[in-house]
Amino acid sequence: MKKYILVFLLLGFSGLIFAEKIIPFPELQKPENIVVDQGQILITEYPSVYIYSLKNFKLIKKFGKAGQGPREFANYNRIQKDPENPDKILVGSNMKVSYFTRDGEFIKEVKSKSSVGNIYKPLGKKFVSYGVYQDREKEINYQTINLYDSNLKKIKEIYRQKNSFQQGRKIYALGTSGAWFRLFHNKIFITGEKDGYVFVYDDNGDNLFSIECKAKRLKVTEKDKARYHYYYKTDPRTKQFYEAFKSNLIFPDYFPKIRGLDIVDNKIYVNGYLRADGKTEFIIYDLKGKLLKENIVLLLPERDLMGLYPYTISNGKLFQVVDNEATEEWELHIHTIE
Repeated sequence: MKKYILVFLLLGFSGLIFAEKIIPFPELQKPENIVVDQGQILITEYPSVYIYSLKNFKLIKKFGKAGQGPREFANYNRIQKDPENPDKILVGSNMKVSYFTRDGEFIKEVKSKSSVGNIYKPLGKKFVSYGVYQDREKEINYQTINLYDSNLKKIKEIYRQKNSFQQGRKIYALGTSGAWFRLFHNKIFITGEKDGYVFVYDDNGDNLFSIECKAKRLKVTEKDKARYHYYYKTDPRTKQFYEAFKSNLIFPDYFPKIRGLDIVDNKIYVNGYLRADGKTEFIIYDLKGKLLKENIVLLLPERDLMGLYPYTISNGKLFQVVDNEATEEWELHIHTIE
């Protein structure tokens, strides 16, 4: 494969043509997170962090190792953008946030006293992360989104939603019913239980307003159901339990409207589920929910039925690291989306 390949994909939707650039990244084995910021491409692959040049895609530095000490990460690691510290690289890992220079030199770390391992994302001087809540009386488990202070001490719960899996009860087969969030300009954007809506909170965790997304609904077909059953039957994490829980799997009539949500450059990018032709539609809103652009269709490959390959959006382009099974090599795919 040539190092730089420029391919033009003729997309049947709206007659639009999008350019795609593909760059091999032979150093990668199983990347988990990608961020593009200030001329760098930052990729995590536990326990390492890779820094690439956005100009020539050359590897600048690799750092990080498994462990509990400084410069080390436990269980996972994720790059976080932080407007309060634009000259630093923030890496979230199990119960701590580590600060590095943009050259990958260690500065400091902040540890959490929580017993739950989370990814803490910066919000001004505070942080936001996920948590759990158990209603023991009703035997219901919840996922929460919480606000933390600068020392990772919990301030308040912002949002709560029932987990899709409840012991001894029906299981939401799509695995996507949990709430999740994005941060931008000291605001928290949450999508969850109310399908197609994004709820916006301020940096004190108070609700400001909601945005209704006009994404199209895709019907869950019998073929889709068979795909999910096959996934649970063959995936190493679930196959030993498949026979026990397969009768508890339930499917909605439609996929959720929102599969991905990104807030970049004062815009909200919403993407849905893959269509039958393997493409995904993006819709763009401003920060107040005004529709800016729709009918943007791109190839956005899945890692598996539970998630997409790692991707990020920056300056009107989508960057995604994808496993090329033919060459057995990871590649960076770059699409123009505006």
